[in-house]
Amino acid sequence: MDPADRNGKNAGKPAGLYVHVPFCVKKCRYCDFFSIPEIGFIPDYVAALQAEIRLAGSLHPDLSFDTVYLGGGTPSLLSPRQLEEILMALRRSFRIAPYAQVSMELNPGTIDPPKLAAYRGMGVSRVNLGVQSFDDDALVFLGRIHDAKTARRAMELCREAGFCEVGADLILAVPGRGMRSLADDLKTLLSFSPEHLACYLLSLEPGTPLTLSAEQGAFTPFSGDRAAADFLFVCHVLEKRGFRHYEVSNWSRGPDHLSLHNVKYWQGAPYLGLGPAAHSFTNGVRWSNHRSLSAYLYDLSEGSLPVRAKEELTKHQRMLERLYLGLRCDTGLCVPDFAAEFFPEAPALWQDEIRSLAANRMARWDGSTLFLLPRGMLVLDAVVGRLAGRLEGAIPFPRQESPGPFSRRRRPEAP
Repeated sequence: MDPADRNGKNAGKPAGLYVHVPFCVKKCRYCDFFSIPEIGFIPDYVAALQAEIRLAGSLHPDLSFDTVYLGGGTPSLLSPRQLEEILMALRRSFRIAPYAQVSMELNPGTIDPPKLAAYRGMGVSRVNLGVQSFDDDALVFLGRIHDAKTARRAMELCREAGFCEVGADLILAVPGRGMRSLADDLKTLLSFSPEHLACYLLSLEPGTPLTLSAEQGAFTPFSGDRAAADFLFVCHVLEKRGFRHYEVSNWSRGPDHLSLHNVKYWQGAPYLGLGPAAHSFTNGVRWSNHRSLSAYLYDLSEGSLPVRAKEELTKHQRMLERLYLGLRCDTGLCVPDFAAEFFPEAPALWQDEIRSLAANRMARWDGSTLFLLPRGMLVLDAVVGRLAGRLEGAIPFPRQESPGPFSRRRRPEAP
């Protein structure tokens, strides 16, 4: 059975709890997540977040949680005392399983041994380091606050603090870098034996300083073929090292080391997002918080939840999301289950597309489930568009602008 419920509801499933910490020392040049450098507002944010936690907890007593994820921004800008206040508030207001996976994103330039020891002592069980590269020139180009030496030391510090689940992010297709530089990054990272890796192709998001720089001719972005070569190289190296490529941009050292919180997004499970710009989804309804710290603080000072927008997903939206989410993971899309919920004629309509994908080594087909291979993952949007187009050609659906806040992003905290 497909991970999402037949009727689009998620009652009874363990949910994921996401907390968005929207502060950074400075904004990276490529980033379009909601984050701000005004760290002086952190105490106001922590107080408002606790108010939101109380309000949200009273409205969702039916939800239980087995994952907690602190993302950003830079959660490691929080002091141990501030993190303790947040985690205690979460445990008071929500039913969080004692075995819950508690993940926290760390910036290598904002951690030290006392902080890490305190985080671990409070129950953080999994950390993810925003390394991005071990090349100093690449880090400067990306606008990171740390250098390569700091990144290497950060990996060591996490182990010394006793964390058994350490992950790291890398950015691929950085202009000016060759394949040898990427190979060196992977070699260095793998020398620390991380349990999890997330490798993202650099994308030029509208309005970011990096995009403006490219538009002004300051550098030439990678071509599609060159970016694809980076991605396929990483897939090859990590497969040889025994990593499981369980989602387009995510690899784990076996089934026991998945990012269980992110898996919830990809499986259509319910999740509750707290903090500015955070998204939530449960019972077929999705809503988002204000993408503004001032609006977020104001609403909570007035005793209201800081909700910016809410929508109940249409059948067409749910169909598109099922296609995207199923095909982006190594569990694949179970076509009979999809057909039973959305479109009984889908298997017949898709015969030519499935044969073509398999023949071009873009997918594997076992007779009931379609699994995208790395070459297919590179063109996920096109594959979904082609499959959805066949269905829409048979019985037109109302058009939607997008399948939701997913695409290749890690987590839906910003549209």
